[in-house]
Amino acid sequence: MRNYLVYDIETYKSDRIEEYLDQKDFKPDARLKDPEKIAKSIEDKREAEREKAALRWITGRVIACGISYNGDFHFFCADNERDLLYDLDVFIAGKDVDEFVGKNNIDFDQPYLVGRHLANGLPVPQWLLRHHLDIQGFFGTGRSIQRASLKDIEWCLQIQRDGEKDATQCFEWWENNEIDLIEKYNRQDVQSTERIYLDITSGMNGGIH
Repeated sequence: MRNYLVYDIETYKSDRIEEYLDQKDFKPDARLKDPEKIAKSIEDKREAEREKAALRWITGRVIACGISYNGDFHFFCADNERDLLYDLDVFIAGKDVDEFVGKNNIDFDQPYLVGRHLANGLPVPQWLLRHHLDIQGFFGTGRSIQRASLKDIEWCLQIQRDGEKDATQCFEWWENNEIDLIEKYNRQDVQSTERIYLDITSGMNGGIH
Protein backbone atom coordinates (compact mmCIF):
# COMPACT_ATOMS: atom_id res chain seq x y z
CA MET A 1 0.00 0.00 0.00
CA ARG A 2 1.42 3.36 -1.04
CA ASN A 3 1.40 6.14 1.51
CA TYR A 4 -0.22 9.26 0.11
CA LEU A 5 -0.71 12.79 1.34
CA VAL A 6 -3.45 14.97 -0.15
CA TYR A 7 -3.15 18.69 0.53
CA ASP A 8 -5.00 21.93 -0.25
CA ILE A 9 -4.25 25.50 0.82
CA GLU A 10 -6.47 28.52 1.47
CA THR A 11 -5.06 31.98 0.84
CA TYR A 12 -5.74 35.64 1.59
CA LYS A 13 -4.23 38.93 0.49
CA SER A 14 -0.92 39.94 2.01
CA ASP A 15 -0.69 42.65 4.66
CA ARG A 16 1.81 44.30 2.26
CA ILE A 17 -0.58 44.59 -0.69
CA GLU A 18 -0.76 48.40 -0.58
CA GLU A 19 3.02 48.60 -0.40
CA TYR A 20 3.17 46.41 -3.49
CA LEU A 21 0.62 48.57 -5.33
CA ASP A 22 2.51 51.78 -4.47
CA GLN A 23 5.70 50.53 -6.13
CA LYS A 24 3.89 49.24 -9.23
CA ASP A 25 3.74 51.56 -12.24
CA PHE A 26 0.13 51.53 -13.41
CA LYS A 27 -0.54 52.99 -16.85
CA PRO A 28 -3.95 54.57 -17.56
CA ASP A 29 -5.84 54.01 -20.79
CA ALA A 30 -3.76 55.88 -23.38
CA ARG A 31 -6.91 57.33 -24.96
CA LEU A 32 -7.88 59.24 -21.82
CA LYS A 33 -7.15 62.96 -21.49
CA ASP A 34 -9.32 64.05 -18.59
CA PRO A 35 -7.30 64.00 -15.31
CA GLU A 36 -10.21 62.56 -13.32
CA LYS A 37 -10.73 59.75 -15.82
CA ILE A 38 -7.00 59.05 -15.84
CA ALA A 39 -6.98 58.83 -12.04
CA LYS A 40 -10.01 56.52 -12.10
CA SER A 41 -8.38 54.31 -14.74
CA ILE A 42 -5.31 53.91 -12.55
CA GLU A 43 -7.39 53.20 -9.43
CA ASP A 44 -9.47 50.64 -11.32
CA LYS A 45 -6.27 48.80 -12.21
CA ARG A 46 -5.09 48.98 -8.60
CA GLU A 47 -8.42 47.56 -7.45
CA ALA A 48 -8.18 44.73 -9.97
CA GLU A 49 -4.78 43.84 -8.49
CA ARG A 50 -6.25 43.92 -4.97
CA GLU A 51 -9.05 41.55 -5.98
CA LYS A 52 -6.65 38.88 -7.27
CA ALA A 53 -3.95 39.49 -4.64
CA ALA A 54 -4.74 36.31 -2.70
CA LEU A 55 -4.17 34.19 -5.80
CA ARG A 56 -0.49 35.15 -6.24
CA TRP A 57 2.21 34.23 -3.75
CA ILE A 58 3.85 37.63 -4.24
CA THR A 59 0.77 39.52 -3.04
CA GLY A 60 -0.97 36.83 -0.97
CA ARG A 61 -0.33 34.57 1.99
CA VAL A 62 -1.31 31.14 3.23
CA ILE A 63 -3.93 31.20 5.97
CA ALA A 64 -4.79 27.50 6.10
CA CYS A 65 -3.80 24.09 4.80
CA GLY A 66 -5.72 20.85 5.00
CA ILE A 67 -3.97 17.49 4.77
CA SER A 68 -5.17 13.93 4.53
CA TYR A 69 -2.46 11.39 5.26
CA ASN A 70 -3.78 7.98 4.24
CA GLY A 71 -7.30 9.13 5.14
CA ASP A 72 -6.40 10.91 8.41
CA PHE A 73 -7.34 14.61 8.10
CA HIS A 74 -5.35 17.41 9.76
CA PHE A 75 -6.01 21.15 9.54
CA PHE A 76 -3.43 23.92 9.96
CA CYS A 77 -4.58 27.51 10.35
CA ALA A 78 -2.89 30.57 11.82
CA ASP A 79 -2.73 34.34 11.46
CA ASN A 80 1.06 34.08 11.60
CA GLU A 81 1.95 32.55 8.25
CA ARG A 82 5.51 31.71 9.23
CA ASP A 83 4.33 29.64 12.20
CA LEU A 84 1.75 27.89 10.03
CA LEU A 85 4.34 26.90 7.41
CA TYR A 86 6.81 25.76 10.05
CA ASP A 87 4.23 23.57 11.80
CA LEU A 88 3.13 22.14 8.46
CA ASP A 89 6.68 21.22 7.50
CA VAL A 90 7.39 19.59 10.87
CA PHE A 91 4.23 17.50 10.54
CA ILE A 92 5.02 16.33 7.01
CA ALA A 93 8.69 15.66 7.79
CA GLY A 94 7.55 13.01 10.25
CA LYS A 95 5.53 11.11 7.65
CA ASP A 96 6.57 8.46 5.16
CA VAL A 97 5.00 9.70 1.91
CA ASP A 98 5.19 8.03 -1.49
CA GLU A 99 2.82 10.41 -3.29
CA PHE A 100 1.90 14.07 -2.72
CA VAL A 101 -1.50 14.72 -4.27
CA GLY A 102 -3.67 17.74 -5.02
CA LYS A 103 -6.05 19.36 -7.49
CA ASN A 104 -4.40 22.13 -9.55
CA ASN A 105 -1.53 21.87 -7.07
CA ILE A 106 1.15 21.86 -9.77
CA ASP A 107 0.06 25.28 -11.01
CA PHE A 108 -1.14 26.75 -7.71
CA ASP A 109 -0.55 25.15 -4.30
CA GLN A 110 2.98 23.85 -4.79
CA PRO A 111 4.56 27.02 -6.30
CA TYR A 112 2.55 29.19 -3.89
CA LEU A 113 3.99 27.32 -0.92
CA VAL A 114 7.51 27.51 -2.34
CA GLY A 115 7.19 31.27 -2.77
CA ARG A 116 5.72 31.87 0.65
CA HIS A 117 8.50 29.91 2.32
CA LEU A 118 11.02 32.19 0.66
CA ALA A 119 9.00 35.30 1.55
CA ASN A 120 9.04 34.24 5.21
CA GLY A 121 12.76 33.49 5.26
CA LEU A 122 12.16 29.76 5.62
CA PRO A 123 14.09 27.08 3.74
CA VAL A 124 12.04 25.37 1.05
CA PRO A 125 11.38 21.89 2.50
CA GLN A 126 12.20 18.73 0.61
CA TRP A 127 8.56 17.71 0.33
CA LEU A 128 7.87 20.73 -1.89
CA LEU A 129 10.81 19.90 -4.16
CA ARG A 130 9.63 16.37 -4.88
CA HIS A 131 7.35 15.30 -7.72
CA HIS A 132 3.69 15.97 -6.94
CA LEU A 133 0.66 14.39 -8.58
CA ASP A 134 -2.12 16.67 -9.82
CA ILE A 135 -5.37 14.78 -10.43
CA GLN A 136 -6.27 17.50 -12.96
CA GLY A 137 -3.72 15.88 -15.27
CA PHE A 138 -6.03 12.90 -15.67
CA PHE A 139 -8.81 15.14 -16.98
CA GLY A 140 -6.94 17.34 -19.46
CA THR A 141 -4.82 20.44 -18.91
CA GLY A 142 -4.58 23.87 -20.49
CA ARG A 143 -7.47 24.40 -22.89
CA SER A 144 -8.37 20.73 -23.19
CA ILE A 145 -12.11 20.23 -23.63
CA GLN A 146 -11.86 17.46 -21.00
CA ARG A 147 -10.50 19.81 -18.33
CA ALA A 148 -12.88 19.75 -15.37
CA SER A 149 -13.38 21.71 -12.18
CA LEU A 150 -13.54 19.90 -8.86
CA LYS A 151 -17.21 20.85 -8.63
CA ASP A 152 -17.96 19.27 -12.01
CA ILE A 153 -16.07 16.07 -11.13
CA GLU A 154 -17.96 15.89 -7.83
CA TRP A 155 -21.25 16.22 -9.68
CA CYS A 156 -20.38 13.48 -12.16
CA LEU A 157 -19.17 11.09 -9.46
CA GLN A 158 -22.10 12.00 -7.19
CA ILE A 159 -19.85 13.25 -4.40
CA GLN A 160 -22.08 15.22 -2.06
CA ARG A 161 -20.88 18.39 -0.35
CA ASP A 162 -22.39 20.00 2.72
CA GLY A 163 -22.95 23.53 1.43
CA GLU A 164 -22.01 25.33 -1.76
CA LYS A 165 -18.45 25.29 -3.08
CA ASP A 166 -17.20 28.87 -3.53
CA ALA A 167 -13.59 29.63 -2.65
CA THR A 168 -14.21 33.37 -2.43
CA GLN A 169 -16.32 32.79 0.69
CA CYS A 170 -13.12 31.91 2.53
CA PHE A 171 -12.03 35.57 2.31
CA GLU A 172 -15.16 36.69 4.16
CA TRP A 173 -14.90 33.85 6.68
CA TRP A 174 -11.30 34.82 7.41
CA GLU A 175 -12.23 38.47 7.93
CA ASN A 176 -15.01 37.39 10.30
CA ASN A 177 -12.75 34.91 12.12
CA GLU A 178 -15.05 32.02 11.16
CA ILE A 179 -12.27 29.45 11.15
CA ASP A 180 -14.69 26.55 11.57
CA LEU A 181 -16.28 27.36 8.20
CA ILE A 182 -12.87 27.55 6.52
CA GLU A 183 -11.96 24.18 7.98
CA LYS A 184 -15.27 22.63 6.88
CA TYR A 185 -14.83 23.94 3.33
CA ASN A 186 -11.17 22.90 3.17
CA ARG A 187 -11.88 19.42 4.54
CA GLN A 188 -14.43 18.81 1.80
CA ASP A 189 -11.97 19.94 -0.89
CA VAL A 190 -9.32 17.59 0.48
CA GLN A 191 -11.69 14.66 0.89
CA SER A 192 -13.13 15.06 -2.61
CA THR A 193 -9.63 15.18 -4.09
CA GLU A 194 -8.70 12.12 -2.03
CA ARG A 195 -11.77 10.19 -3.20
CA ILE A 196 -11.02 10.97 -6.86
CA TYR A 197 -7.35 10.06 -6.44
CA LEU A 198 -8.22 6.72 -4.85
CA ASP A 199 -10.78 5.94 -7.56
CA ILE A 200 -8.23 6.68 -10.28
CA THR A 201 -5.44 4.66 -8.71
CA SER A 202 -7.55 1.72 -7.53
CA GLY A 203 -6.07 -0.40 -10.34
CA MET A 204 -2.69 -0.16 -8.60
CA ASN A 205 -4.15 -2.12 -5.69
CA GLY A 206 -5.64 -5.20 -7.27
CA GLY A 207 -8.03 -3.79 -9.88
CA ILE A 208 -8.46 -5.10 -13.42
CA HIS A 209 -5.21 -5.05 -15.42
